Amino acid sequence: MLSLGAVAVREGLKDQFYVELAPLEGARCIPEALAISGLSLDELEATGLPPQTSMRRFADWVADTTNNAVLISDNTSHPVVGTSAVARRHLDIGPVRLHSTVG
Repeated sequence: MLSLGAVAVREGLKDQFYVELAPLEGARCIPEALAISGLSLDELEATGLPPQTSMRRFADWVADTTNNAVLISDNTSHPVVGTSAVARRHLDIGPVRLHSTVG
């Protein structure tokens, strides 16, 4: 995971969060997928935040934004499940409720 973005689903969609993460040591990527993202591993190594810092900022944003968070994704196979797993690994939090728009 190289970036994480979120928005609180409420009128105006003004409460937004975005962070770019430093790649983990030894991380591999699919060049075509990286090209689509527009991100650069070299740039993220220099400017991306460590996973623990990124997840702490995300957890703080969620706590400041709502007291009843539900992560929603059109594909929970990676973005939401991955975010939940990374958050649990780097923070002392329990499972996150997940909802998928895919039937």
